[in-house]
Amino acid sequence: MYKVFFTADMHFGHTNIMKYENRPFTSIDDMDKTIIKNWNSVIANDNIVFVVRDVSFYGKDKTAEIVQQLHGRKILIKGNHDKRNSYW
Repeated sequence: MYKVFFTADMHFGHTNIMKYENRPFTSIDDMDKTIIKNWNSVIANDNIVFVVRDVSFYGKDKTAEIVQQLHGRKILIKGNHDKRNSYW
């Protein structure tokens, strides 16, 4: 049996989000890797995850690389910050 999850505002690759949201990371790489690790520690491959906006500040290729690392079936809903890439 699968589970359904909802999340938003991961902001992969967004340098200023660490300052704006007081995220406890020293670099974008550290933040990205930690989000991926935390996601995969909770989400199983048969789960469904709705990502409700602002996935990534990266371009298409880097965003695809990150999304492919995340467990589960992802349903991505584009946010205002996602217009920087054409992943959708």
